[in-house]
Amino acid sequence: MANVLVVDDSTLSRAWVMRILLEKGYSVDATADGSSAVEHIRRSEPDVLVVEDDLPGLSGRRLVEVLRTSGVCSGVVMLTDSDSDEDEREALRSGVDDVLRRPCGAEGIAAAVVDAHRRGHERRARHDREHHLDSEVRAAAAIQSALVPDTPSLPGWRIETGFLPASQVGGDCFDLLALDGGRSLLVLLADVSGKGVGAALLAAMAQTAVRAASLRGDDPAAALRATNEVLFDPLGRAGRFLTAFLARLDVETGDLLYADAGHGHCALLSAENVERPVPGGGQPLGLLPVADYPLGTVRLERGDRLALFSDGLVEGDGEPADCRAALVAAINRRVSPATLVAAAPDTDDRTMVLLERLQ
Repeated sequence: MANVLVVDDSTLSRAWVMRILLEKGYSVDATADGSSAVEHIRRSEPDVLVVEDDLPGLSGRRLVEVLRTSGVCSGVVMLTDSDSDEDEREALRSGVDDVLRRPCGAEGIAAAVVDAHRRGHERRARHDREHHLDSEVRAAAAIQSALVPDTPSLPGWRIETGFLPASQVGGDCFDLLALDGGRSLLVLLADVSGKGVGAALLAAMAQTAVRAASLRGDDPAAALRATNEVLFDPLGRAGRFLTAFLARLDVETGDLLYADAGHGHCALLSAENVERPVPGGGQPLGLLPVADYPLGTVRLERGDRLALFSDGLVEGDGEPADCRAALVAAINRRVSPATLVAAAPDTDDRTMVLLERLQ
């Protein structure tokens, strides 16, 4: 049985509306002013409110604005003595579902309550769906945050990171994992096409698959091949692909063994700010069921810095080459990854990992 709250300071008008609704089978409560109505609704939100416009203190329109701001979804019928069209439009803008001008008959009130009940039910269903989705997104954001690795402390190396999704979750991921008792470091930066929860789920799957392959001893190329085999079907069904740069750093020698799956966003800079090439090659994950990823090797000398970043840092308002040049210049000025990520446009996920050999 639908519950209706009648809010009217006139004893006769309030009793008349209550009688109509009781005869129609509604459960009816009543109060004489807006403040009492707010308290009543806090205890038990009714399905429908029938509200007098000209209430003392908190007016009917202001009452509805307060309720809508606090998330109350109830249907609302407003009774008014005004014949002003502008007053009616203002009432509807405040969140009222229907305005009845007096004199109005019993059938008009009953019909308006039926319609407001339907609208309130639809509003509450939308609110519940949105709340559920928001809760799911918050849960996904918490999981993604838990997957962000701690920055390892390695003698002779400086490691800095920055990570910001475009919304609460994103399709970028990175990983830093000390291996061989700290003698080597696994470095991953991956970017799933698209944004949001779906991209974040696939990024988490990629991070897990890469870790599993690397921990069993696969080199970066073999680890990317294995990850592609795992993710090819999920990526295809989702209509997505994934680019990645995966490397294994020998902490003592500075030798970096790497493989690039269509990512390409990296910069190797000397202590004198001269950029050295890091040849890429290889298809993004998810495009071919079987893919090969050539292994590359570079050595980081003392003072060298390797910056890995996602395309959100180099796809601004200008040409990509100009954006990349500006990013490299900022790295050479020793601007931190966290600062660069925060300053980049928030229309895409932004991630950076920076390694510097200190000795």
